[in-house]
Amino acid sequence: MRANSLAAVRAGEAEVRKARADYWPKLAARTAVAGNIGELKVDNSAYQGVHELQYDAGFRLEWTLFDGFERRNKVRLADSTQRQATAELEHATDKAVREVWKSYNDTKVALAKHDAAAALLAASEKAWDATLESYRNGLSTFPDVREAERNLARARTADTAARAEVRTRAAALAFSTGDLARP
Repeated sequence: MRANSLAAVRAGEAEVRKARADYWPKLAARTAVAGNIGELKVDNSAYQGVHELQYDAGFRLEWTLFDGFERRNKVRLADSTQRQATAELEHATDKAVREVWKSYNDTKVALAKHDAAAALLAASEKAWDATLESYRNGLSTFPDVREAERNLARARTADTAARAEVRTRAAALAFSTGDLARP
């Protein structure tokens, strides 16, 4: 998209230059070389050979003094088209920058969530081990063990989801920056 917008800006700049150039006089030079080669016969006479070169050169100056403001309007139209193309390029650039920053921030948030999920998993594993040890020693009840096991399962699920989100957000960041093609 940005390449097309950049091309439109360059084309608009060229159109502005062309429209402004219409105000200047135009000078054209022309040259020609021709040959009259052949044989000529008039009535019953003998054939006569014709071998003559002909040369021609000239200049032409053209300068429009007044055209009913057509050139002025062409310049205004070209300026307007070029400004529109520039605005579209700036919009595309701003959109790309916003996408990169959004992907970057989403990746940072996903990494923070992963760190929190890893800490929760570690704490849940310790709580599970402690609750199971307490149950073996008769200090905890079976519902306490089931609750610790449920909390451990939730922590594992949260950790897996956080890891998946980190990979998804990192891929989105690589896509938005154009780094997917790199090895």
